[in-house]
Amino acid sequence: MAALMMCYATLQLPLKYDSWFEHDLQRPVGSQNDWQRQTTAETQRRGREREVSARSPSSCEDRAPPGSDALFSCLQQALWGKCSASFMGTGVCDRVCGRCSSTLRSRSLSRTLLVSARQAAACTETGADAWVMRAMSNKAEYARAHGMSLTWHATLLDADYDGAWNKVSVLCRLLRHELLHAPRERRSAEWLLWCDWDVIFTDMAFELPLEDYEAAGVQLVLGGDPSGVGGEKADYLKLNSGVMLLRVSNFSLALLERILSIGRPQARRKHALALQRSIKNLCVGCIDDQAVLLHLLREEPTRWAAHTKLERRFLLQVHWEDVIEMLPTAMPAALSAATSAALAATSAEWHPMRSPSAEPLPAMRRPFYGHTRVPLAVHFAGCQLCSGKAAPEKSAKCWPAFRRVVRFAEEQGLRSLGLRHPSQNRSAPESAPLVRLEAPR
Repeated sequence: MAALMMCYATLQLPLKYDSWFEHDLQRPVGSQNDWQRQTTAETQRRGREREVSARSPSSCEDRAPPGSDALFSCLQQALWGKCSASFMGTGVCDRVCGRCSSTLRSRSLSRTLLVSARQAAACTETGADAWVMRAMSNKAEYARAHGMSLTWHATLLDADYDGAWNKVSVLCRLLRHELLHAPRERRSAEWLLWCDWDVIFTDMAFELPLEDYEAAGVQLVLGGDPSGVGGEKADYLKLNSGVMLLRVSNFSLALLERILSIGRPQARRKHALALQRSIKNLCVGCIDDQAVLLHLLREEPTRWAAHTKLERRFLLQVHWEDVIEMLPTAMPAALSAATSAALAATSAEWHPMRSPSAEPLPAMRRPFYGHTRVPLAVHFAGCQLCSGKAAPEKSAKCWPAFRRVVRFAEEQGLRSLGLRHPSQNRSAPESAPLVRLEAPR
């Protein structure tokens, strides 16, 4: 199975970087004026693209509904299920209601680089390395489905930044390469989509609304609850850095370098004590990239939080323990012709951020934060699946859930081949031979 899913081509960016950065930079890269000027210029360029696209007969853009309904955006109307309303007829909000494809979104997705990494050493858990590869194959399949490039790392770039810190090092180097070594018109990416290796995409047809973020000047997108950033104390559990969407900009580079500067080995203990006082649900003496990011968003809101989107319109990522009993275990066993009718009564309404041609997914068994649609991704944080550091009772829960979610995600790609996983033993460590989809009845 891993070999089948790994057949898709991936792109590895050339590693032509400067020597590893120094924190006391002689030439600041991420000054506030720099990225503000860049954002303004980019917004103007996007506006010109929209003007040209609107004049093109082959384009399809959203035009706000008339009258008082124009107070709300097309995306809001679509999320509220208003696409079939009389005031949302043809010519109004066509793109977001799935009546066409978005050229702006497609272009932005094709200029996105999906980035992931795993630990450099082999996994200590028996058979874990094979499942790590299937998790990486899941990311390759999601990138392929949306025209993204993909790169992943299995090396420790800097001995001072091991564990979760390594992802910040990886992202920092990629951003430096794009910003300092490639002319703007020749950059290979405009967005970086980071995913921890133990994040599994569960809605393979979901399209990130990049054009909305670009129009709003957003530089960083996270899954999180705004109440966890504000308030008397920030909440470590209300924000997760396992999935991050970063704009290729001086803002993103400055933010990552600031995180690394706080996480220097010599200063970690001091900063850990400071973070403990302002962040609840953070273990005593702990400090990681997520805690530092939460601290910066809270303590320096004008510089960082003002240009960060905590996405709540859809489930960007969820913790596995929160939803594992709600998620569907499998796609329907019948071929697509029969599947659409079978799902019509049980699926949530069509989602404006899914590919219009995609087969609908089964709905979750009950709502989670008001959503019944399958989340974009499920994160197995805390399971330590590769390192084997989790307690035995924790591991005994994590592994069956992880294998079940991986198989559910794989099935979405297998359907185009007329194949699926067997219905039995979805959580088993061994993979049974694939079976054919049932013929329509």
